[in-house]
Amino acid sequence: MARCARPPAVLALTGPLGAGKTTLAQAFLRALGVEGPIPSPTFLLAHRYDQGPYRMVHMDFYRLEEGAPGDEAWILEALEEADYAVVEWADRAPDLLPPRALWLELRPLPGRPDGREVRVRHPHEEARRWWECALREGWP
Repeated sequence: MARCARPPAVLALTGPLGAGKTTLAQAFLRALGVEGPIPSPTFLLAHRYDQGPYRMVHMDFYRLEEGAPGDEAWILEALEEADYAVVEWADRAPDLLPPRALWLELRPLPGRPDGREVRVRHPHEEARRWWECALREGWP
């Protein structure tokens, strides 16, 4: 996924608790060069990573409705400034994401603890190209 992403790229992740959103977000950011811990941003809404040539942001909209007024402004600014963004619980505020976002819905497979069903939405041409490249590269 990361090898095929071209900035500015936004990966929007949805699915129930335990679906693997954070694990996928961490793997994506690690593949882009983030070193050190990549904690879940559930309680802070976002972590920024400026490593190497890229500006990256990892967001989690799970608690967005508990945020302070004006959260939308800094979220939009962070997404605009980022070369790469990954957003967990993106379905909680889909209007904050750009149309070019690639949407992945993750669902655990019953009886298969490590298995996941992935549903993809790529409403924009850039997202479609990103997904097609990822499939050619062997993902998932």
